[in-house]
This record gives sequence, structure tokens and C-alpha cells, in this order.
Amino acid sequence: MNAVERLVAADSAAAAGRNDDYRKALREARLAANREGNLVALSAVMRREASLLAPAERGALLAEAARLAHRAGDADGHVEALEDLSRDWQSAGRTGLAVAALGRCAEARATLGDRTGYLRAAMLAGRALCEAWGPEREVPAGMAMLLFCEREAGRTDDTLARLLRDYLTGFQYTLSDAEFAAVEPWLELDGRAVVDATFARYMSQHGAELP
Repeated sequence: MNAVERLVAADSAAAAGRNDDYRKALREARLAANREGNLVALSAVMRREASLLAPAERGALLAEAARLAHRAGDADGHVEALEDLSRDWQSAGRTGLAVAALGRCAEARATLGDRTGYLRAAMLAGRALCEAWGPEREVPAGMAMLLFCEREAGRTDDTLARLLRDYLTGFQYTLSDAEFAAVEPWLELDGRAVVDATFARYMSQHGAELP
């Protein structure tokens, strides 16, 4: 079997709960990907291997997976690795870096004309900024990003738009009067401009740390 076939076998083992078989198939898939020079498959193996590690141990593996996918022109693999990194960074309280990674995802999706993927990155970033604590918390930009996503989703996905609307409605009741007053001017701005400017700012701040 080639690397891709071994990955399929690994995923089947994982779905069936056969963890030993899953690990064995991943090892075989890595060997096959290296032998074939298949960077797409090797990145996919690394992303799966990272899921077996503790969050604090995943970073280097996911970063290399993102770099390999990017070199191979695998936009989906690149974004998947960046999203996984973003999730781990957010859990570790590194919201700025998490948003920067999602900015890279948004760039990749926008380049491909993938509107749904772009909105997903913006939605994840908006929530990250709203739900962060301490100096990483940036509610005005976060809510403006989510409002943009809600409006855009309303064109094609009523369910997602409703979920975002409910989230925004509930979240605003958690804000103090001062926090809500700071948010209000942002809600009148052009949403796409806020999304792009926020991503650009965080990618500029954290670009050296991104894969």
C-alpha cells in the first residue's frame, strides 16, 4: 500500500477504536510518505500524530505539518494544521498568536475564493478575542468580526446566522456598561475591513512565530 492508502487504513482503525492498529498504520504511512516523497501525505500523518500528544507537545509537529502542506500546495492541510495550532495556542492563553494563525487561514481561503472558509477563520478569531482574558481580550474587534460573519452567513446559511446571532445576543449581556459603550462604535464600521485589519495587525505582531 502507498502512503495515502495507509492513511485511509489508519483512519478506519481510529474510527473503529482500534488504537494500536491506528498507531501502527500511522507509522507505516509515515515511512511510505518519506519513501515516496509525498509531502501532502507526510503532513497529514503529522497532523494525526499530533492528535495523540499532549497539547504542550504538539506545537513543533503541527508547525512542521503546516510548512510541509504549504510547500506541497495543499491548502486544506495547511489550514487544518494552522487551525489546530490556533486552538492549542488559545487554550494556552496565547490569543494573539491564535488569531494570527487564523489570519493565515483567512488569507489562504480568500486566495482560493473560499468564502465559507474565510468566514470560518473570522468567526473563530472573533470568538477567541471575545472570550480571552486579561490583555489578550479584545471585545470590540471580536464582536465586530462576529457581526460581520452573522450578516454574511445570513445570505446562505440561516442556521449558522442564527447561532451567531444568539451568541452575540447572549454575549453582550455579559458586558459591563463601559465595555458595551466601547463596542458600539465598532458595530457601525465596515465588517470586512475590520476583519482584514484585525488579522493584519495580529499577523504583523506575531508573524515571526508562525510556521
